[in-house]
Amino acid sequence: MIKVNLLPAEMFAEMRINERKAKALKSAGAAALLLLAAFSLCSVLTLQVKGQLSATAQKKAAVEIEAQTYEPYQQLQNRIVRQRELLKKAMGSPLAWRDLLVALGTQIPRNVWLTNLALSQSGELVLQGLTFDHPAVAIWLTKLAEIPEITELHLVFSAEEKLEAANLVRFEIRATLAVGQEYAPPQERGE
Repeated sequence: MIKVNLLPAEMFAEMRINERKAKALKSAGAAALLLLAAFSLCSVLTLQVKGQLSATAQKKAAVEIEAQTYEPYQQLQNRIVRQRELLKKAMGSPLAWRDLLVALGTQIPRNVWLTNLALSQSGELVLQGLTFDHPAVAIWLTKLAEIPEITELHLVFSAEEKLEAANLVRFEIRATLAVGQEYAPPQERGE
């Protein structure tokens, strides 16, 4: 079958142009509809997110109002924490003097007498005393070295002197006292 077109070329060209315009118009319409659908979907999603945001803001406001009722308790708790820290700082790290006194009482030989016992805030311990001989001082130094609360133990001097018609040995021992346990209020210690 043979097609013969009897229309003039101008009309045929015009029809083709009209067909192209119609296709372009349909394509533009479809694209416009697609954009309108996308815009509508975005608008719906935006409204949905705004609704969720509004609900979340209301919940937040309710929680903030409830939190304000607990504000005095939080202030009291913060005050207690600050006071405990201040108390611990004021009490410092105590020296283990209780254990030291017990150990000194049990470790001192019978022939050694203390004439002076000094303990500074920094933990330096000074022991001065008398005995009959130098080996007694050495024995006591050995026993003091076994006490865990005492560190950096050294003999400053040990010298003989005559005192009330007897030959005695005067000595001085210096040491550092170990830090004791950190301060804890009585209720925390279970007292």
